Amino acid sequence: MPYLVDVDDGTTIPISTSRATRIGRGPGNDLILSRPSVSRRHATISAVADGGGLRWVVTNHSATNPVLVTGDPIEGSRALKDGDILRIGDLSLTFTSTTREVTDDETVEVVPGPFVDDGRTAGQDLIGSARDVLGVLAMLANAQRTGRILFHAIDGDSDVAVWLARGDIIAARAALGPDLAALVRLVRQQFDEFWFFDGEQRERSITIPTMGLLMELARRRDQQARVASGLTGPADLVPTAKVRSRTAERARTTAASG
Repeated sequence: MPYLVDVDDGTTIPISTSRATRIGRGPGNDLILSRPSVSRRHATISAVADGGGLRWVVTNHSATNPVLVTGDPIEGSRALKDGDILRIGDLSLTFTSTTREVTDDETVEVVPGPFVDDGRTAGQDLIGSARDVLGVLAMLANAQRTGRILFHAIDGDSDVAVWLARGDIIAARAALGPDLAALVRLVRQQFDEFWFFDGEQRERSITIPTMGLLMELARRRDQQARVASGLTGPADLVPTAKVRSRTAERARTTAASG
């Protein structure tokens, strides 16, 4: 399986072999990069039939900040080769077209089996940085992965486990609460790493659509950031149910006045 590796922190990002991988800041992408320097629809990586095999092509969609391939800006599309460094916004990613063996200081997509045998992370199939937990969840959801992802909290806070079934978030657990309470922890604390265990299954206990969940968590994260920066007060962190109620009330008022 081809993949991209973050040059800065070693995070590994698998690339689909069956369909194009869309990259950008917007929620509809397969790889969501929530950085101001990244366009809402920035780039696409896709496989093209080439004789008896495949070759990989990156297509630029950003008019203001084009993709760089090993330092060269591209217009339209360009073929990729092993070792090419893609610059997308302020993020540098190394492209590799085949799976390879790993060493203890690398983080790559590997076949099922132990990654680091330290009694805590052995057996995971994907490991990487959890600085952007919602981006990681969106990536796995868009890739329709099934399994358990464990987010390791910084400073000894509660770790959070999330289960997916073909890309749908179906359950979550944390020391301080299950399901929705556990998911809220994802935007209230910081995490350093994630480990994904492919194929692990659990009974569904979350029925809210995954995209709606991610959008709500992103809203809470942004509100929390505004509070931290002093742009708004804690009173503005209104529960979702109240937000929906107020929206419905405004809609009824508008309809009545019309």
